[in-house]
Amino acid sequence: MTSSANHGFGRVPDAFLDTLKDRTDVVALIGRRVELKKAGVTYKGLCPFHSEKSPSFTVSPTRQTYHCFGCGMHGGALSFLMEYEGTPFREAVEALAAEAGIALPSEMTGSGAPSVDTKPLFAAMERAARFFRYSLGQSDEAKAYLKGRGVIKETLNRFCIGFAPAGWRNLREAFSDYEHNPHIVDCGLVREKKADAQEGSGPPGGRTSRYDSFRRRITFGVRNTRGQLVAFGGRVIDPEDSPKYLNSAESAIFDKSSTLFGLYEARESIRAKREALVVEGYMDVVMLSQSGVHNVVAAMGTAFTRLHLERLLSTTSRIIYAFDGDAAGRKAAWRALETTMTVLEDEHDFRFLLLPSGLDPDELVQQEGLNAFEARASKALSLSEFLVRELTERHNGLATPEDRARFESEATEIVSKISFKTKLRRILLSHIAAEARAPGSAARAIQSTARPRPTRKTVWAALTEAARRAPAAAADLAQTIVPLLDLSAPDEAEFCQLLTDLARQAGAPSSAVADEVIARDTLYAAVDMIVSHREDQAKADLVRQFNDGELDEADYLRKRQALTCS
Repeated sequence: MTSSANHGFGRVPDAFLDTLKDRTDVVALIGRRVELKKAGVTYKGLCPFHSEKSPSFTVSPTRQTYHCFGCGMHGGALSFLMEYEGTPFREAVEALAAEAGIALPSEMTGSGAPSVDTKPLFAAMERAARFFRYSLGQSDEAKAYLKGRGVIKETLNRFCIGFAPAGWRNLREAFSDYEHNPHIVDCGLVREKKADAQEGSGPPGGRTSRYDSFRRRITFGVRNTRGQLVAFGGRVIDPEDSPKYLNSAESAIFDKSSTLFGLYEARESIRAKREALVVEGYMDVVMLSQSGVHNVVAAMGTAFTRLHLERLLSTTSRIIYAFDGDAAGRKAAWRALETTMTVLEDEHDFRFLLLPSGLDPDELVQQEGLNAFEARASKALSLSEFLVRELTERHNGLATPEDRARFESEATEIVSKISFKTKLRRILLSHIAAEARAPGSAARAIQSTARPRPTRKTVWAALTEAARRAPAAAADLAQTIVPLLDLSAPDEAEFCQLLTDLARQAGAPSSAVADEVIARDTLYAAVDMIVSHREDQAKADLVRQFNDGELDEADYLRKRQALTCS
């Protein structure tokens, strides 16, 4: 793939960023998304990044920047797209290039190949959507199914819901060049049966024949963050048919590992509520939205991925997983927890809402009402509560020392996926040790360094204790830490000697699992502390230079990207 669906390949060339800046009018770009009114030499409107009644958001055509005097958001065209649509840097570059009608350079598409022309793919998706909507109006079966689920006309329009009729080649009605059009294959609307295909994998007839990907299914339009149709999801009407859900194949415009169904429709509600609700299926999103819960999204028939999370976290720091309370739902929630650990930061708030077994979210809203559902969501389990509860049940309620040992081992392994820079990781590890009824001296030592205004003596005492608790890690880090120490200070010289001694030894037996990980994290944090401090200083200096006009936006984003990649 050679599009925004693929986040690899070369870095964005500097010259291309300069071209984008010259070819983009920030007033027009923002004006297509925010209502702006001329006010002297600038334009004003309500800020899209926070709730306000009086406009404090200004756009300058001369400087080609925006600034909000209410929340402080500031930047240019690329910054706006990244913040407003929740897209990463590279994807924002590609989106801006598409709006400006500029082809991507070969450096961005890999192997010197030209970029894929996605316009015919988007056009094919729109034409197919019109056909599916027309077909829905012609199908009594499909209309009866949706009426039985309570779907209203406004919801059909909001989520581009239609129907793919039974039969192998119905899309010929929409595409007169069905047999030869490459784009309907490239975007996954149509498949090709090859001569060597297994019997039953497609329609009969011909050595190579085409057939529709979606047949006798309710279709749901999937949009990217710019509102363009990139895929369809299909749900069976007959419960005897399988698979129950079917997605478009991945293409130059669709990557299911980073695309969330309903995100485009939910983005404004997510910003307003500062919270996103993640559910399991298309109909969950559709019916919850119809019931008034608009900040809801779902993964595309796959496990929730790190890319899904990063996309959501660019819009909100609070995410609630709302899954069925049955075995399948709890398994999905546990997979989501494991993925969440890889992106978790101290400012994030992840919650887990397990619904009564056998009830979909929309059924729960219909039974209890919207207010009752929102009350349930407000009381969803925190990440730590869900983690401990699930593992406690899994390990026989921690009834025996063996159960507690297995609990501590598994919980520690999972929590160790969290960045060691976070306070939450250290607190969770201490909590795990306490839950396993094995609190250790290392945990208490680390906790003492987290108290307000720690003294120099307590900090170095904690590091010394950590080195003794995790001798292997201390030995590995000795060469890195020692050059950072001030050997004229007695406590640092003593710590240096300890590291040197440990580096010469083969190591010592480990302490309790959670305690050892806490100790190891403390040592890594000692190294990371200086590096992080320098990075923060560099980023702050970049922001200052940008605000003072010393850097234009292209230079600012280029330098920020270099810092992130270093």
